[in-house]
Amino acid sequence: MVDKIIKQYKESQGISNLSVRDLNNPNIRLDLLQWLLDRSVCNKQYATFLYMLNNDITLSTTAEVGKSQVDSISLPYNTTIISPYKFENIDNPERLIEGKMIIGAELPYIYNIKDDKQIITEFPRNRINTIITHNPYAPINIQNWEKMHNKGSLNIGVGVFGYVSDKDKLEKMKLLEDLRDKIIGSDYRFEFDTFNDIYCAAIMSESKVKKLSR
Repeated sequence: MVDKIIKQYKESQGISNLSVRDLNNPNIRLDLLQWLLDRSVCNKQYATFLYMLNNDITLSTTAEVGKSQVDSISLPYNTTIISPYKFENIDNPERLIEGKMIIGAELPYIYNIKDDKQIITEFPRNRINTIITHNPYAPINIQNWEKMHNKGSLNIGVGVFGYVSDKDKLEKMKLLEDLRDKIIGSDYRFEFDTFNDIYCAAIMSESKVKKLSR
């Protein structure tokens, strides 16, 4: 997980040469810590942005996918969490589904490795109708998400955010634009806004996926 956080730090700051070993440098550790603190402010602003768009991410029928405890926006809520990363001291551990979500031909499935054994389980479609994520670590993290929207299988929500001065802002926006180009129809929203020095953007389904009870 640390390598993914460092990757995002490097990209946002325009740093080319930095590795985990460089964290032995106290100045670099301090800069990274400050960056993480700044990102936590962005996280809260992005959650507010989604709320302003009338997207309720607090329900257990919504699943935040592929994020870690460091950059999750769902921890204060009842949102289901699907993640291959370790979460500690989480309220209501039952809302955590351990594993990586992979989208195949139809519905997603959950892939996990325990005790060196591959475990594949069905996606809990009976209790989740919306999947969301933000600031994907790589394009593969949202691969085939448009299929879920286009087929009406699941609502999707993908967002990016950060500081307006971030070096990777345009790259992140292009990630959203590429996703938008794969979506069929007009039953989605592509929203962008800035709040002082923070920008937020998101693609959210407005499809007719059956609503589920909490």
